[in-house]
Amino acid sequence: MTLPKINLSPVVRVTIGLIALLIGWLLLLDLLVGISPNQNQVEQDSRKRISENLAINSSILVQTQDYRNLKKLLEQTTLRDKLILSAAVRLKNKAIVAQTANHDKFWNPTETLSTMDFVHVGLNANGKPWGDLEIAFKPTGTAGGLMGWLKNPSIISLLLVALGSLVLYFLYLKKIFSYLDPSSVIPDRVRVAFDSFSEGVMMIDRTGRVVLANKILRSWVDEKDAKIFGQSIKHLSWLTSSLEKNSDNHPWMQAMASQEPILGLPLDIKKSSGDLIKSIINCSPIQDTGGNVRGCLITFDDVTKMHQLNNELKTTNDELKKSRLDLDRQNDELRKLATRDPMTNCLNRRAFFESAEKIFTRSIASKASLCCIMADIDFFKRFNDNYGHAVGDKVIISVAKIMFSGLRMEDLFCRYGGEEFCILLPGASIEVAMKLAERLRKEIESNAGSSLRSEELLKVTSSFGVSAANSKTSSLLELIDQADKALYRSKENGRNQVSNFDVLAKVN
Repeated sequence: MTLPKINLSPVVRVTIGLIALLIGWLLLLDLLVGISPNQNQVEQDSRKRISENLAINSSILVQTQDYRNLKKLLEQTTLRDKLILSAAVRLKNKAIVAQTANHDKFWNPTETLSTMDFVHVGLNANGKPWGDLEIAFKPTGTAGGLMGWLKNPSIISLLLVALGSLVLYFLYLKKIFSYLDPSSVIPDRVRVAFDSFSEGVMMIDRTGRVVLANKILRSWVDEKDAKIFGQSIKHLSWLTSSLEKNSDNHPWMQAMASQEPILGLPLDIKKSSGDLIKSIINCSPIQDTGGNVRGCLITFDDVTKMHQLNNELKTTNDELKKSRLDLDRQNDELRKLATRDPMTNCLNRRAFFESAEKIFTRSIASKASLCCIMADIDFFKRFNDNYGHAVGDKVIISVAKIMFSGLRMEDLFCRYGGEEFCILLPGASIEVAMKLAERLRKEIESNAGSSLRSEELLKVTSSFGVSAANSKTSSLLELIDQADKALYRSKENGRNQVSNFDVLAKVN
């Protein structure tokens, strides 16, 4: 738990210091020459006097053996004198002839001789020892507790001296400090000139004491804090709350130490209301003609509104970025809708031809390999007629998923017609294309039907046709048409097989 820091004014601090010196001097004089009476000796003399008076009166009553009045005497004395707890008269044979109440409780001496708390006084009768007067006093040092200690004449005198000195020193020093106020030595024309600045201005001496603060700066803080002249700048919590605790590292102290200005330093000034003033400070050391540092001039530029505008601009910019991301995402979705088949997520024909034309032109120009695969689901109409279009759609989706999973990133996969698909393989030879088509055919035959959730196990197969571009291939449509012709040859030969256009061309 951090205790709150109490900032005392210079007048109060000096007053407390002077009172401490005065009390210390009085205590030293008391120790050396004894200017105050010895309280132990005073108390001892008082108890001795009480004991002697009571012993004399008791002896008179003992001579006449008037024990009844003797008891009254003991009781009245105990009631009258608050220092006495109990009293009794005891014979030599230890028998008590008179005592006050609870004497057995209070009388508990640890020594045979009299002490400050337990007093024995011998009583004589007819010139012979007769008995003892026993008196139990309140314990020394604890009688009265704190109030008893405060009622001590020496303590009362010391407190009165301290209180009187506090008032007199405070009034005197307050008057003296008014003449020592550094702001009083600033000419009025200089103060007026500084007050006319639109920015906050403060001037401190080389020890960090505030010499001048203009009107703008004082208006930033509460009225009770506005009177800052003569205070040390490190005690201005509203100014130093956001700085390091070590005041030597504060920018104005560093500027004076290095004799170089410190410019453009951001600093938050915290008002007592909790509001923050965003400021930019500049610290310039003040030097005399000999080059010695005499102080520092500090200026404060209020950039709170600019900071707020920057935050608003940043917020607006973030909102614009978010809107742009949302717009890009929507454009991507629109682009996907425009280029993809909604059922299979394959490229539609328009998007396929836009990309395929570029690949075809680039491959022909660079004489790179380029192959095309056309595929068609066998007897697809039967699925629609026998099981409904919903099952037919599932067959198309299952076949498309198997074919798409076997392709490379650079390959183009398109739903060419209802149950017909087209694959463009840039950089692939006819042998690679044939192997891929055969692998896809087997996977469709093995997995496409079993992946469908249907009461009856469906057998799904596909036929494939493969063609390769060469120097005689004039267009992309010609390449696709060649693959389509090979596909029809597969259908004519019984379906669920792969045909190569080049082989067909040699046979024909």
